[in-house]
Amino acid sequence: MLYALNTEGKLQSLYQMSKQEISAIKRQMFRCPTCNEPLQVRAGLKVIPHFSHPPKSDCASMKKGESLEHETGKWALYEWLFEQGYEVHLEPYIEEIQQRADVLMKHNGKKLALEYQCSTIPIREVRKRTAAYKKIEVFPLWILGMKHFQRSGPEQILLNDFIRSFLYFWHNSYHLLFFDTSSKRIIRVSHIRSIGMRQNYGSIHSIPISEALFPNFFFQTTLQIH
Repeated sequence: MLYALNTEGKLQSLYQMSKQEISAIKRQMFRCPTCNEPLQVRAGLKVIPHFSHPPKSDCASMKKGESLEHETGKWALYEWLFEQGYEVHLEPYIEEIQQRADVLMKHNGKKLALEYQCSTIPIREVRKRTAAYKKIEVFPLWILGMKHFQRSGPEQILLNDFIRSFLYFWHNSYHLLFFDTSSKRIIRVSHIRSIGMRQNYGSIHSIPISEALFPNFFFQTTLQIH
């Protein structure tokens, strides 16, 4: 994993740290934010720097098999919101629905769960998670990884049934949200309209995450999941 709790109980990330910085913290004590087990810093010429559990650990975070893109994306979104002064939590477990959000935040007194979806999962699972959040009045904000961003022209994007399950509706049109961890850009596809089986027109707007302010980029008015 790319982040852990330091001795002050704050999240520490290896994301974008230099070799010298990583070497300097190797002897410090870190704990897993999920299970509270001690972690070690692993870094070398052939491995991406990360925090490692003991070999026989039974931590739930080890069983998820998350990709580097997913871990990096979650941390970047958490850090982006934290730096804007929001009350935000990384991977909190929500007991009421027995579900762990990627990022949980508060905005104008309301809770939002940001889910960074890189892999393809059953559509019924997307609907189940969405319904569970809505049941406890947490708004689910699904943001897709770039594997799902299939552009077929300057203003054309390919959509299958899985990607359509993440459509949002506001300003009388449909929208999709993406995050590119490599370029650190948030992408919003707006005013989506179908022109064929998978072909769709849409206005594609991309902005560096460092220049995007929440909620300006996501919410221009009330947002509803389709």
